[in-house]
Amino acid sequence: MFCGIDLGTSSVKASVFDEHGRQMAFSRREIDLVLPQTGLAELDPENYLVKVYETLRDVSAQCHGNIASIAVSSQAQAVVPIDRMGNPLYNIIVTMDNRTLRQYRFWKEHHDEWEIYKRTGNGFASIYTVNKIMWFIENRPDIYEKAWKFCCVQDYVVFKLTGEGPFIDYSMAGRTMMLSSERPEWDSDVLDIAGISKDKLSEPVRSTATIGRVREDIRAGFGLSRTCQVVLGGHDQACGAVGSGVITPGMVMDACGTVDAMVSVLPGFIIDRAMLDNKLPCYRHVDGTNYITMAINTNGGLFLKWYKNTFCHEESQLCGEQNCDIYTYIIKECANTPADIYVLPHLEGAGTPVNDPLSLGAVIGLRVTHTKKI
Repeated sequence: MFCGIDLGTSSVKASVFDEHGRQMAFSRREIDLVLPQTGLAELDPENYLVKVYETLRDVSAQCHGNIASIAVSSQAQAVVPIDRMGNPLYNIIVTMDNRTLRQYRFWKEHHDEWEIYKRTGNGFASIYTVNKIMWFIENRPDIYEKAWKFCCVQDYVVFKLTGEGPFIDYSMAGRTMMLSSERPEWDSDVLDIAGISKDKLSEPVRSTATIGRVREDIRAGFGLSRTCQVVLGGHDQACGAVGSGVITPGMVMDACGTVDAMVSVLPGFIIDRAMLDNKLPCYRHVDGTNYITMAINTNGGLFLKWYKNTFCHEESQLCGEQNCDIYTYIIKECANTPADIYVLPHLEGAGTPVNDPLSLGAVIGLRVTHTKKI
């Protein structure tokens, strides 16, 4: 049997499937954002790892440890500095964190966006990993100097599971604004501009690369066999596209996780000015041959989670007692017709087609007759 772990911003999920694609086990743990102040959004990396271990332990128990391999899909852009033992030196700074506005403006004011877009497949945006590492250089140089590696969530978790690497797959590296569009390696010119040493980054490798066996102490604690391997998956949206059968150029997937994403497959590295104007990236697909572009609403599932946490305490308690999924319950209980309320779900800024990290959310059209169900 084969296990897939999804490293989301709002939750960590693990599923096990047999060789016929039948789901044999499932586990999920919600993740709470750390919000130090308005505009900042982080995750506690040690708590995050605990949630990963809990889901893995759950599905292993359900399958009596009969898991041949574990593949990892992950949120992108987020970054955490670690020492040589893999210990985090700071919280994970996630996609929608806005502390990088200064770095974003640096790129806009001093460099040609089209040239960087041609080099990396990414236009200027505050969300990219390069800006978060630049923030450390400018604001926490002590951490930058002390850090062995700046990992995204994928390479951090895989390193903790195996002790090998760290390695990052091409699709995840393609979301950092640091990977070359010509060759799957870090772009030295972009790194020089940003002041980032290549030695502080994980090694880019292809998706589906086998990294190594699960560490002995983890295998023993989770009841896994000594032959259980860890395989790199990729960016969660790219992996979701493959899972949806979206692997042929021209096909499109619409998926809602923390962000709502529309992923379209391209036959190669194809960009133009219109794509740049609409903030559409171009980076390697996890299938190893194609590329993808993606339009995002950065507040898809995040907005639903905010709604659940703010308005649905009784429903959450009920679902806890009845062991049912709270989101399925909320959606089932809501009216099955369009409401006459307009919602701008920009709790943490806007993504496509206008990159505006300072955009705010709004609910318009409320009347006294409205309830939380309509």
